[in-house]
Amino acid sequence: MNILITGGAGFIGSNLAERLLKEGHKVFAVDNLITGSEDNIRDLETKYPDFKFFELDVISQEFSAEFQPEHIKLDQIFHLACPTGVLNCIALSEEMIDTCSFGSKRALELAREHSCPIVVSSTAEVYGDPEVFPQVESYNGNVPTTGERSAYEEGKRFLEAMVAMFVRKYDVDAKIARIFNSYGPRMNVSDMRVHAQFIGSALKNEPISVFGNGRQTRTFCYVTDTIDGLVKIMDKGAKGEIYNLGSDKQTTVNDLAKMVKKLTNSSSSIEHVPHKITDHKNRLPSVEKLKDLGWTRQVELETGILNMIDYVKNTH
Repeated sequence: MNILITGGAGFIGSNLAERLLKEGHKVFAVDNLITGSEDNIRDLETKYPDFKFFELDVISQEFSAEFQPEHIKLDQIFHLACPTGVLNCIALSEEMIDTCSFGSKRALELAREHSCPIVVSSTAEVYGDPEVFPQVESYNGNVPTTGERSAYEEGKRFLEAMVAMFVRKYDVDAKIARIFNSYGPRMNVSDMRVHAQFIGSALKNEPISVFGNGRQTRTFCYVTDTIDGLVKIMDKGAKGEIYNLGSDKQTTVNDLAKMVKKLTNSSSSIEHVPHKITDHKNRLPSVEKLKDLGWTRQVELETGILNMIDYVKNTH
């Protein structure tokens, strides 16, 4: 199959591209490299003749023109493009909003033109600071429309509304994946997401900075499990449906920092520092809908962290 991945040089996108290439598909990856990196796809360009990278912004007319059916007939689209990182909710707020709105519309229009299915990546952030546990897909969340994280949170919520519109108005076969805290190889160590930050600091024996009191919980899902979920949603998910994608096992940020310190055999201290942006206290998805598609989480947190440590050691 011919498969398009927007955000294809990002952490999740590049891992998804590698899996699809190994399965024998032809992969077209698009990324403007704002938070993606050519380092993530360099091996793919070398090893796989069926991989082609386009440095394009999904909001651009050039993106839409490049993938018209008369040029390339697409069989599937994974729309993962969006700048990432909590601190980027302010620094790249305009780019987040533009990508979630204009960029997502272009991706959905391509799915309509090619009459092909599309999986659109949303996020746990649409639930905001949740008051319902676990968060089921029907929960509308606790989200301030003008909060510091609103460019990402509200951008993704608008993206979901646009998906629903394309399904109802144009009968596009679109499904939504709400991704919860994925981690693993190709996550940039300069990224402020916790795994990258903690491992980067621990390997240098520098202080591991935990924002806030560290008692906030997250559910961490190794990237191969995330990728498997995306593929399951593409292959078996129902048109217009939303699927939480993540671990259903909570871990405090303090416990994650201690685990990283232990597994790296680091002499780093663990220091608590004020958060630079509004933080959410807890997060826990219900993943029963995804399990009904045949998905199960395979990689435990300790194993995933060890894999990521090995990757960082070998590439930095």
